[in-house]
Amino acid sequence: MYSVVFELFYLGFGPRPQHHDPVRFALLTTTFYPILGGAERQLDLLARGLVARGHEATVLAPVVKGRDNHVDAPYAVHRFPRLRSKRFGLRWHARFLERLHRERPFDVAHAHGAYPAAYMAAPFARRHGIPLIVRAHGGDVLPGEAIQRSAWLRRRTRIALREADILVAQNEELGRLLGQLSGHPERVRRIPNGVEVPDFDPGACAEPGRPFAFTLSNLYSKKGLDVLIEAWALVAAARPGALLVIAGHGPEEAALRALSQRLGLAGAVSLMGNARGAEKDRLLATCRVYVSSARREPFSNALLEAIAAGCPVVATRTGGNTEIVGASGAGALVDPESPHALADALMRAMGAPRPPLSKEERARRVGRFTVEAMVDTYLAAAEDALHARRKLA
Repeated sequence: MYSVVFELFYLGFGPRPQHHDPVRFALLTTTFYPILGGAERQLDLLARGLVARGHEATVLAPVVKGRDNHVDAPYAVHRFPRLRSKRFGLRWHARFLERLHRERPFDVAHAHGAYPAAYMAAPFARRHGIPLIVRAHGGDVLPGEAIQRSAWLRRRTRIALREADILVAQNEELGRLLGQLSGHPERVRRIPNGVEVPDFDPGACAEPGRPFAFTLSNLYSKKGLDVLIEAWALVAAARPGALLVIAGHGPEEAALRALSQRLGLAGAVSLMGNARGAEKDRLLATCRVYVSSARREPFSNALLEAIAAGCPVVATRTGGNTEIVGASGAGALVDPESPHALADALMRAMGAPRPPLSKEERARRVGRFTVEAMVDTYLAAAEDALHARRKLA
């Protein structure tokens, strides 16, 4: 177990004067470590940030079968049996919230996901008169995604969102959508994801002999990796020897490998599986350019990490990508579904040397997309919700 002192140092929060009594947060999620992804990472950073500021956080997450479920963290983790269905028995399944609340009452219920997490947490929050904060992931509320294609699940999502005191949106598009779905646009708070700025010496990270572009992504159709591979066929023809490295796993892996073979890119595209820890840091520190080719992307943690690492970036003009790249000035935006536009931007980036940036310069690029800013804004929203509840009591 990390000590709180270590976390204060690690996250860079430092000691802060406490102006409010400690708040006890129940952070309910249906996906968490050891599963790796942006939603899981953001919940971990939020919980650590709350603890660093003197509050209490308990992450309530399902058991991940066949994996080590231990999380080395300064916050508590309560595991409940994995969900066998995301349609039936959800609120009955969430009865563990009552038991934990009886043992030591929570002050705020946080649902990490509009469905099913918010649908599970809403009755509990209503019964006990505590604020409900809902952070949508994007895929749970965006039109065309699986949940919103089902009239039944779409109705359940709306029910849960209407009961929320605060609706957290990472970008403007999600903010408008949450306001429409809930009928309460005044409850929406814009809280972008946060990123840590890595501490490494850019001069010590020599670029490998073979220049490469890098992307870190789950291998799903919505990530547009098929378009990226088609674009890379054009890049490889103009720049022989250039390499595209794709890190991640997912259901599209076989199709992407087949596409690479069909386009004659067997030696020019590497699907390397997951990259984490020091290996991920090395790839971000030495790639010529980072690319996000997503068709839909609410707010890309990987893109933020790339900018914090000093990577020049090429990203599709969709969702949070537009906001991140526009605010950071770190690269180029292109339209989704356009291999030629993507290839042109990548060739320009691959043809320019990567400038070494100090940690201070990289922090300026990240700007307001820091963990500190994310936690501060979240706490302000939680305090507003608590204050409103107290006035009603």
